[in-house]
Amino acid sequence: MDSSKEILNRKDVSNYTGYSEKYIQKLCQKNIIPHYRPNRKFVFFERSEIEDWLRQNKNKSISQIDQEAQEYINKSRKK
Repeated sequence: MDSSKEILNRKDVSNYTGYSEKYIQKLCQKNIIPHYRPNRKFVFFERSEIEDWLRQNKNKSISQIDQEAQEYINKSRKK
């Protein structure tokens, strides 16, 4: 897959994400993954939308949670 491509097909998305093409198809059918179907036959994806979709629901590390908690405590004490 050409890493500069902005518009991807199902095979490109499969290679990019590691998901099978069949699973990508199921995600499209359930409208879970952002996609375009201009002629109702082929499915296309925008790279930036796939990247955003992959970054959903981030799980923070313990150190990130600890840092946020410390910042909250420090902010609360200043009031």
